[in-house]
Amino acid sequence: MILGRLLGWLLVAAAIVVVGRDAANAWYQGAWTFVPAGELWYQLHPPSLQGLQPLVQSRLFAFWPEVWDVAVVPVLALPAAALLGGLGLVFLLLFRRRRRRGMLR
Repeated sequence: MILGRLLGWLLVAAAIVVVGRDAANAWYQGAWTFVPAGELWYQLHPPSLQGLQPLVQSRLFAFWPEVWDVAVVPVLALPAAALLGGLGLVFLLLFRRRRRRGMLR
């Protein structure tokens, strides 16, 4: 549970960093644009992104290779800050601390 919350906070922090990066780009370019998740991933580590497509198409979904175009490409086109922040919030909600009710003393 602690690792899930830690991962959630790290993803939220990464989303804040990406928003700061987008804001800096908006300052210098004069127009606000969001960096897509796929582009950010490519900037950070191109080989892992390039290895994802064959993995998805031939190993994970060999019975349905079109899943790359139908599901993965639209997710990679989402703004990176929204994707990271959304995933972080999901992790924080899934691994939140729950209060114990009706505990016997």
